[in-house]
Amino acid sequence: MTTQQVHQTNSLTPFALKGSSGFFHGNVESLRYCEVFEALGHETRLRVFDFIYRAGEQGARPKDIINCYGVDSGTLDFHLKRLMAVGLIVLKSGCLRGNYSVSPNLPLGLTLMFDSRQVQNHPSCLASA
Repeated sequence: MTTQQVHQTNSLTPFALKGSSGFFHGNVESLRYCEVFEALGHETRLRVFDFIYRAGEQGARPKDIINCYGVDSGTLDFHLKRLMAVGLIVLKSGCLRGNYSVSPNLPLGLTLMFDSRQVQNHPSCLASA
């Protein structure tokens, strides 16, 4: 792959193959994905993010997440801050006690992945919230 092809590929995707070796050519966007995957690599954070994602535009209150998963408020606060730090969730404005929703800048690949999940195969606490 020529340098020009690598630059053209980088403008289209977050990763570009370097020759035929299979190594990724890193850029700023690929570093963002590394941070996102690291954050979602923790089971509790993945569950919390999934809960918030499924809550939709209305968002999710920490109390509902605590009731669903049984985590204590300190642990939940730690995980919410980590998800916010990598830009996966945002604190909705105008909510007195905190209401979290998915960031409008969520990477497209994550949106596709979470949209394609089978709801009937995934336990939900949203019905009781």
